[in-house]
Amino acid sequence: MKTALSDASQTLFLRDKAWRMLMGAALLGNIGIWALLAGNWAIVYQPGKDFIPLHYKVIFGIDYYANWYYIFAYPVIALIVLLADYGLSRWGTAQDESMQRLLATAAVISQIIAIAALYFAIQVNIF
Repeated sequence: MKTALSDASQTLFLRDKAWRMLMGAALLGNIGIWALLAGNWAIVYQPGKDFIPLHYKVIFGIDYYANWYYIFAYPVIALIVLLADYGLSRWGTAQDESMQRLLATAAVISQIIAIAALYFAIQVNIF
């Protein structure tokens, strides 16, 4: 049974073009993260090695080693953040456009950070 509140949230949710564009950009960013990982599979997939470097500091150097499959943490966490922002935007902010846009912007920013982190983790494994 639909209520007036669910109808109002549905129309606000679907008609906000800025929100749709931001969430679309975040989704494309997440697809880009997975594509970056797939495109560099030969570098990432190193089952013969016990550990690969996953984090690098400029002053200290490589400071975190883990099994090769831990590199999947970057896109998986980014996907969880994207789904959480989508859910909160859909469920928690039924009448508030500004909060929806803020959450969508946070989703885009988190995807950009995850792309950069994965890119640099792959670069550490090249050299």
